[in-house]
Amino acid sequence: MNANGGMDTSYAGNIFNPNCGGGSGVFCAGRAGVDLNQALISVAYAQRFGNLSIGIAPTMAIQVFSAYGLAAFSPISSAPTDLTGRGPDWSVGGGLRAGALYRVNEQLSLALAGSTPMWMSNFTNYSGLFAGGGSFNIPATIGAGVSYKVLPTLAVMVDWKHIFYSGVKSIADQMTAQALLGSGSGPGFGWRDVDVVSLGVEWKYSDMLTLRAGYAHNTQPITPNNVTFNIMAPGVVTDHIAGGLSYNITRNAALDLTVVYSPRAGVTGPEITPQGPTGRMVNISMSQLQVTLGYTYHFGAPEPVIAKY
Repeated sequence: MNANGGMDTSYAGNIFNPNCGGGSGVFCAGRAGVDLNQALISVAYAQRFGNLSIGIAPTMAIQVFSAYGLAAFSPISSAPTDLTGRGPDWSVGGGLRAGALYRVNEQLSLALAGSTPMWMSNFTNYSGLFAGGGSFNIPATIGAGVSYKVLPTLAVMVDWKHIFYSGVKSIADQMTAQALLGSGSGPGFGWRDVDVVSLGVEWKYSDMLTLRAGYAHNTQPITPNNVTFNIMAPGVVTDHIAGGLSYNITRNAALDLTVVYSPRAGVTGPEITPQGPTGRMVNISMSQLQVTLGYTYHFGAPEPVIAKY
């Protein structure tokens, strides 16, 4: 089982900023941005006990991070030479995922899942940026869900998930923290824990075609007082609308298509520079559109598929 994620931002170097004097760019150091990529690789084991199924998955995590254009923060960094422009840096680590599924009857199923933090090695090239000398763990999660078959071919699912951003200092520490960047109590992005509620519908139209649709809403992780630092990581969207399908080309091969749209959302707060508040306001906003196309092939002879109507 593999999962991938991350965030990429890039701001042109010619953006006008009244704080820059003769310079330009959102942080007065020309082109600025960050690039974070994450990959999770799990080896899962599951066992069924009657109506109860339990699974556990030791997980290896890999992160690649780079940042540039942040030289303006050098006066408040514990390691200015390891703050910005140090190229891609790698972090490896791991944790544990686990889940349980209980089938109450033919129509109703209950699920519980969670993961420990992914404890990661430090980004040593950016020890002057992230709190704790470059520490950047992946936060723990916990979630629960209910699936109910309205019809044998139509299921409705409701899920809840909680993401523990507060457990990662480099993500959760407030930007206004009175300490140097990269120190044990250094400023972070000020993200709060997030709760996500999702509603999904799956319709098995035929043996060949399954249609899906869903909506998810999450609480806002970013507070107004942390807007300036989060220009680098404006994860402010709170709604996701999704649709997709699976089409069985043969009994062994299938195509999967997913489209996810996040309407524009934003947060406004005071602009805070290394020299202090400027008296101006900053707004960060984002919208997203994601299209995923996948192909799955099962080796060996699968069991016959019998549709129920």
